[in-house]
Amino acid sequence: MTVAYRSLDPMERSQSSLWIFRPVTVMLMLSTVLQSYHEGKDVSRDRIEAVKWYLRAGQKGHLEAQYWLCILYREGIGVEANALESRYWCKRAAKKNHSKALYALGQWYYGGYDRNMNTDYLNAYVWFARAVVAGEPGADAMIQLLENQMTDLQILEAKKIMERNLP
Repeated sequence: MTVAYRSLDPMERSQSSLWIFRPVTVMLMLSTVLQSYHEGKDVSRDRIEAVKWYLRAGQKGHLEAQYWLCILYREGIGVEANALESRYWCKRAAKKNHSKALYALGQWYYGGYDRNMNTDYLNAYVWFARAVVAGEPGADAMIQLLENQMTDLQILEAKKIMERNLP
């Protein structure tokens, strides 16, 4: 099945009553629309509108949208910066083994993005190690950096957590 629409305008496509679709087709279309606003393709760049589309797609389970919501909320792009929302979307994408989301969670713990700005090398190590397994470039360099900053006991504990597949 294909999607029929009257216009190339993403807003009009989203509101068109002529859609004949399957869930996969809807996800692909949401992805296209949100990228249009985020990157300014075929429409003027509008980060606020992009966030609205990312939210729609993220709530429907779109993995890449969930990752981008993590970044947009962390950096305050198109929305007010919100650490809780950012980490929520990062964790949703990381549960599906999104390599960049796994890396972003490692950054959260390494950089101390929580309310108290506390670093947590143990959790940073775990998330970066998962990012390595998922194939994220650069994650192994973060593991090496952490191993220079952590005690042998902390590294051992992080590896035990990895073996038990926690958190």
